Amino acid sequence: MTMQEYAKIKKRIFIFYFLFFNSAAYAAGEGGLPGYYLNLGIGARALGMGRAFTGLSDDFSALYWNPAGLVQQDKVEFLSTHINLFEDTYYDSLGFAYPFFDRGTVAAGITQLYSGRIDGRDKDNYPTGEFSDLSQAAFISYGRNIFSFLSFGISTKAILKRMAEESLFGYGLDAGIFCKYKNFRIGANSQNVVKPRMEGKYAVDEIPKQLKVGAAINLFNNDSFILTTDLSRTEYCSAKKYYGVEINPVKLLISEYNNNFVLRGGYDESRLVYGFGVKFLNFTLDYAFARLALGYSHRVSAGFRFGESRLKVKLLKKAEKLIPTMNWKEIESIYWELYKIDIDDDMIRKRLLHITEIRKDTVTPHIEITTPEEGYYSNMKNVLVRATLKDNVGLKCATINNQVTKDIFFEKNISIEGEVNLVNGENTVIVNTEDLAGMKNSKSIKVIVDTIIPTMKIKFPSPFKEVVNYTKITITWLVKDNLGIDSVYINNVSEEGVFGKEEAVIMETFNLNKDINFIDISCQDRAGNSTKDGYAIFVDLEAPKITLQAPSYLSSRKNKALPLIRKGESIIIKGMVSDNVNVQDVFINDKKVENTFEESIVLDKPESSIVIKAVDSAGNETAITLNVKSLGIIIANHIRKGDDYMKQGDFKRAIKEYEKALEIKDTPEIREKIEEAKRKYKIKTKP
Repeated sequence: MTMQEYAKIKKRIFIFYFLFFNSAAYAAGEGGLPGYYLNLGIGARALGMGRAFTGLSDDFSALYWNPAGLVQQDKVEFLSTHINLFEDTYYDSLGFAYPFFDRGTVAAGITQLYSGRIDGRDKDNYPTGEFSDLSQAAFISYGRNIFSFLSFGISTKAILKRMAEESLFGYGLDAGIFCKYKNFRIGANSQNVVKPRMEGKYAVDEIPKQLKVGAAINLFNNDSFILTTDLSRTEYCSAKKYYGVEINPVKLLISEYNNNFVLRGGYDESRLVYGFGVKFLNFTLDYAFARLALGYSHRVSAGFRFGESRLKVKLLKKAEKLIPTMNWKEIESIYWELYKIDIDDDMIRKRLLHITEIRKDTVTPHIEITTPEEGYYSNMKNVLVRATLKDNVGLKCATINNQVTKDIFFEKNISIEGEVNLVNGENTVIVNTEDLAGMKNSKSIKVIVDTIIPTMKIKFPSPFKEVVNYTKITITWLVKDNLGIDSVYINNVSEEGVFGKEEAVIMETFNLNKDINFIDISCQDRAGNSTKDGYAIFVDLEAPKITLQAPSYLSSRKNKALPLIRKGESIIIKGMVSDNVNVQDVFINDKKVENTFEESIVLDKPESSIVIKAVDSAGNETAITLNVKSLGIIIANHIRKGDDYMKQGDFKRAIKEYEKALEIKDTPEIREKIEEAKRKYKIKTKP
């Protein structure tokens, strides 16, 4: 320690005691006042510091010394105190404190002063036997911060006193205030602000008010050397001064070492007191020694603390809130405070080392986009992006296209993922990240979104027929996609030379079997959009069948020639058409009729043809032609042939032609030709 530091500490001690207690004077004793036993206090630690504890009040005993100091309670604490006064007189206390983090601290406890084997005397001073004196008090206290540096507290207490056959009972209220600024602490406690009025069967006592004002200073800011002083004034009495000191000798020499042994001393009214304290894990043991007028007094306290440190949690929350700001200087100072609270916490040690690394870091974080790959085609506008991020000191956050934000504080190697909304066409996906040192990096890939399915159209034959009358067919398709075709399959066989094309003409020839044939085609683009189509082609090689029902005699005529009909007359054509698949059209002399037909045909020419044609859906045709001539033409033909035979001298054949004409129509002219031909035939054949 330098001379300047030593002089500075001496000045602090001088100012501390001069400001607070230079004007106080020692007054007459308070032993005869009602409730004086309560002035013994609670806790061997406070008693070992000369009862100068109002300005410190940093453990469970604040319930008595200054309830406002309960806000310093860091964990749940149980404390038990035993004081051996003299002869058969003992003073004991027991209680606990429970901190509620941001909602203050509650404490409860009881104290008891017991004196036994007291000789009783009557008014004439004759022995009446032994009796005991028992005084008890129960406390319920609460302390809470008003501001970060200022707190208030109250204690309610119920007091019971029994002596021989007399019992007195009363209740009261204490109120305190506590202020902490840097290394200085100041407190005040107004005890019995509501005076306990002790009423019994034979007596009434009233416990007087008492005001305690105290201060404490932490000289080295590490709890290695603490000075305390109190000024107390009881109603009807003069002020009294108390002084105390607590020293951690090892920590005083080695500030970084958290030694758990302390020495204490104090000046309690007119006597010196001494003590020490030991802490092991969450257990504490405190001892104080005082020399009283009636003998030596030994004071022992045992405590147990457990649960999460309230101050530690508060500081951790404060540090966590600051982490997004990356104000590492302030964060580091908070962790040094945490280190002082719990020097054995590995997490705090590691975080301090980590913060040192962060403040020295100049390396940018590494980004690898694992999904999707560069140039990925997607048929959905919502695309899942995955990336692996690495950094030597730890990452702070990452974003994907400014749509997905991930808080990844302190992660050194992490995979992130998120869905981003894209638009049709080419998109840029960007992953940005920043590490805890403020170093940034970004990486981008191209993603093509295509939600439009490819199209397929048969270009040839046009129109496409599902029923055909041939066994080989060539089909030409026109396939299109806005961003490029990936593959085309026809009957599960891949077509070559189509990848990447926005338009492709595909031609395939198929051998067809009789009856039903199936052709399947599918197309997929590079984004995975697909379309399918299928065709069923029926091969029909059978022509439709025409059945004529009228005139009935036509069925016996091979040439389907109609009988002689006079010009201008009509004929009824009746029949039906059938096919193994489907009859598409039926025509009579180019007039479309039903599959089952009955038509009246007027013969307006000397010689006519009636054509009946049937076509099925495959294109197969069947046609029947009926030839019709008028009577005059037939008769004339027979007469002409007969005349030709007459010229040739073939009279026998001539007679036959003339007779055929006569069968059609009996006329004198035809009979004369027959007679002449017979006469010449007889002349020719006469011997």
